[in-house]
Amino acid sequence: MAQERAGLTLDAFPNPEILENDLILYFRTNAVGPINTINAFLPLLRAGTTKKCLAISTSMGSPRFTNANDFSTFSGYAMSKAALNLAMAKYACQFRDEGLVFLTISPGLVKTMVGTKEEVDAAYAIFDRMNREKNPDFEGAITTEQSVSDILALLDKVTIANSGTFVHRDGRDANYF
Repeated sequence: MAQERAGLTLDAFPNPEILENDLILYFRTNAVGPINTINAFLPLLRAGTTKKCLAISTSMGSPRFTNANDFSTFSGYAMSKAALNLAMAKYACQFRDEGLVFLTISPGLVKTMVGTKEEVDAAYAIFDRMNREKNPDFEGAITTEQSVSDILALLDKVTIANSGTFVHRDGRDANYF
């Protein structure tokens, strides 16, 4: 299963076929799937009054973030999210004149792991420590409620000037953290 190999670097896969299959699986899920969904809903978006489309991504899909944090693992996931980020920019370019906003958002490190409270807290404490080594201002893992609340508040504020950008849930450039 691709998730079991997520922590491998690109050169550590057992063979090229497994690498290719894992990458394709991630791209289908995180890039092609959202593109097909957007295409299906595009007529409704164009006819609606809000005219905003957001996609959930991750800073791991940013070359700047990857380089700044020496983050060489989770390649399939990160590369597929980078493709999603670019797809949203492509939609933004195409539909800017119609006033449609396409935005890619990093929700932060959200506590979505399954397990007991103790197991989840222990796992996220490791993530927090690793992130703070490279970024001392890292906020730490947050709840789904906090992330969703922030994303909805941001969605109310964005305008056509923001279309095509990749931002953190608070509106900051997501390429840096």
